[in-house]
Amino acid sequence: MGSHVLPRALVASVLLIVLANASRSLQAQEKYIASGDEWKYFKGTEDPPGDWPQLGFDDASWLMGATPIGYSTDLQYKTILSDMMGAEGYLTVYARKTFTVASAGSVKLLKLSLKYDDGMIVYLNGSEIVRKAMPAGAVTKDTAGTDHETNTAFEATYLSCDALLDLKTGDNVLAIEGHNAATTSSDFSIDVELESLAGDLCPTDLTCTLNASGTVTLKWKKPVGVAYDTLSLFRNDVQITPGPAKTVASYVDRAPAQGVNNYRLATSTCGGVDCTEITCSLTIGGGGTTFRRGDADDNGAVNITDPVKLLGSLFRGEPAPTCPDAADFDDNGALNITDAIYLLTALFRGGPAPPPPGTTDCGEDPTQDDLGDCTSTSCQ
Repeated sequence: MGSHVLPRALVASVLLIVLANASRSLQAQEKYIASGDEWKYFKGTEDPPGDWPQLGFDDASWLMGATPIGYSTDLQYKTILSDMMGAEGYLTVYARKTFTVASAGSVKLLKLSLKYDDGMIVYLNGSEIVRKAMPAGAVTKDTAGTDHETNTAFEATYLSCDALLDLKTGDNVLAIEGHNAATTSSDFSIDVELESLAGDLCPTDLTCTLNASGTVTLKWKKPVGVAYDTLSLFRNDVQITPGPAKTVASYVDRAPAQGVNNYRLATSTCGGVDCTEITCSLTIGGGGTTFRRGDADDNGAVNITDPVKLLGSLFRGEPAPTCPDAADFDDNGALNITDAIYLLTALFRGGPAPPPPGTTDCGEDPTQDDLGDCTSTSCQ
């Protein structure tokens, strides 16, 4: 091993840098509608024309006001509806906002953020895309919303791929009808933001875990709110049916095979762009020495303590991992600093998951090396 010692401060610095970049999130690409923007709105003393949510509707005679729109002390309202409450008031407000999209085909995910009290229905170019705290079916100006108190922070909804089909290059209109619970209600609120998000929508880091019941739990990472055009899960090259829903990030396989189970997840994003397939494997039954790749400290879990354990043994003279194969994170047959970097990248920067048997499964080493056979305590 030699006398080289990696200072504890340097180890801490490396870990902090990785942790600072750990979050995998989508970034705002363009904000089409922001809080405080001017909207055209219509007080629901009567039902508006049936085509009011459509892009071509003429709203020239409607009132204009900035969001938030409403009354009470819940928000700092820019448009105050002082005549909405009471016997001569009205239950519903209709609002429209036109926005421009440079290239609809380049938009892969839309984030709609809402503050509302009580119920709300949202339309994009005439098609309903979101319904909050409202009954199903057709509604009128007299339909009451469910009692939903104004949320002081925006509530985010990630619109489905189907909603993008209604998005147009050029002018678009977002239309909202807000319904109070009653004309005696002490508050009413509408505030809206709409933005497109940029980033990798594809799933990553597929893991498969054998449960005590004999089932296998599969999990993968994906941005919050993404619903795929297609999502197919295969076991040993045979598609599992019924498979996972297009919006989820986990699935329980209730009929895995004895022996090797090779899983792969195939997806396509909004617009039909195929993602790279992700895979995981586990073996049910069998024998031999087994370990969990990445579990250097042999505590049954793979996390930041494992690269710390390896770095301590390599550079600070601390005890070596009891199962070297488990600490060989990149499966190259040697233990060195590249293993710690590999696992940190997988844990915190969306890098590739460690090779089989993986971080959640106990299994045999598929690669011949000189590290020697071993069995993790947590796999016994």
